[in-house]
Amino acid sequence: MLLRCIAFGALCALAGFGVFTPPASAGSETTALSTRQSGLTWEEASTRVLHSSPDLTVADEELRAVEAEALQAGRWPNPELTVSLENVAGEGAYQDTDAAELTVALNQPLELGGKRRLRREAADI
Repeated sequence: MLLRCIAFGALCALAGFGVFTPPASAGSETTALSTRQSGLTWEEASTRVLHSSPDLTVADEELRAVEAEALQAGRWPNPELTVSLENVAGEGAYQDTDAAELTVALNQPLELGGKRRLRREAADI
């Protein structure tokens, strides 16, 4: 939320520095707005500010990182694949690969007690 306030504050400051100029006279305000082409629109100005300001670029990237962490917090834990090979380079009866033991295991953690929900809620804060 703080990052959005920073971006809004920068746009307000941009408007305060005179980038957006009002028409010359108040009486011809409606005709001036309809006939005069503005050199810079609000969308163009906000895009320029967001792309040229290093502070706002960093704030935008930090916001994207927080959103990605919140998305990742709602995912299930990754499964693990384990491969183990024993008795490969022994002596005597355990020589070569004749007595080798290969073990393959696939593990998937099961979260109980609402841990996933709590993790997702903590990431949303």
